[in-house]
Amino acid sequence: MKTIICTFLLLVGAIGQSFSQDKGQFWIGGNIDVTTNDVHEQRKDTNYSIEPEFGYAFSDKWAAGLGIGFGRNKSTYDPEYYSGDRKEVQNTFSMRPFARYTFFTWRAVKLFADGGFLYARAKAESVQYYTDGENETDRGWHSTRNTYGVFISPGISLHLGRSVALTGKMNLLNAYYYKSTTAYNYESADQETHGFNFGANSPFNLSSFSVGFNYCF
Repeated sequence: MKTIICTFLLLVGAIGQSFSQDKGQFWIGGNIDVTTNDVHEQRKDTNYSIEPEFGYAFSDKWAAGLGIGFGRNKSTYDPEYYSGDRKEVQNTFSMRPFARYTFFTWRAVKLFADGGFLYARAKAESVQYYTDGENETDRGWHSTRNTYGVFISPGISLHLGRSVALTGKMNLLNAYYYKSTTAYNYESADQETHGFNFGANSPFNLSSFSVGFNYCF
């Protein structure tokens, strides 16, 4: 698997007051994540996601923020292995209100943990045409999935200047409930599924570790 993580700077300004997320300060930033994956040359997955983030520091240790994510996943399949044309596309919107606690500071390095609630809504569509020699059958479908849950994400920040910091966060723990409705082109009845997941897997289009920039003002 080949993964490319691109840092994203939403706002760049003149260097001003010391970047420390002091009481009464705001920050804005975010990250872009691009992932490609070839599965035994039979399927190629390409994932794009962007998550702007902003927050406010109530003290030197406590802050609150909101992340809003937009993602797109696309999978294409080799027709030699799947007996016909097949591709799948999923678009995702997510929101993450969170509280941040900074528990360690050493010079330009800070360690923190984000914890909060998450919501994600994904719409997916699959185009599939199955060929059995002479006949071609439409096996496509489209679905909608809603996800609700909580998360904990530890992180680290490195201050590059007075107002700019490089940040890294890990999707350490997620617990969420999801409900999905799928409509198949070859069936009249819709199929509903729901479940509960707990672990390091994320319902967003973000990888397990993301890198970004923050600007404080």
